[in-house]
Amino acid sequence: MPLSGVGVRDETIQKNPGQVLGLVRAIHRAVVFAKANPEATIQAFMEWTRVDWELATKSYELGTKSWPDNLIISDAAIKAVVDQAQTELKIRGPIPLEKARDWSFAEKVTKK
Repeated sequence: MPLSGVGVRDETIQKNPGQVLGLVRAIHRAVVFAKANPEATIQAFMEWTRVDWELATKSYELGTKSWPDNLIISDAAIKAVVDQAQTELKIRGPIPLEKARDWSFAEKVTKK
């Protein structure tokens, strides 16, 4: 299961795609920085959350496993989140993954 994600309303995507793109670009830069600078990232995490070095390091190690370089996680991971939400919210019927994810912004940001 992914540790985090970004939820954006369809209306926001339609009216402010530049804002969404900017957010995804910032997330990508943060992931690149965090992976390249573990010590600085762990230190920042310690200061931000007020946890000790050991917990911050373990959190960093756990986090890096869920940060794909291209920001795109597997359909299986998305399906797990959708299934969990569907159960918790008592939503019946299938929910197509296309309604739950849009990788176009991640693809624009990470395209080389």
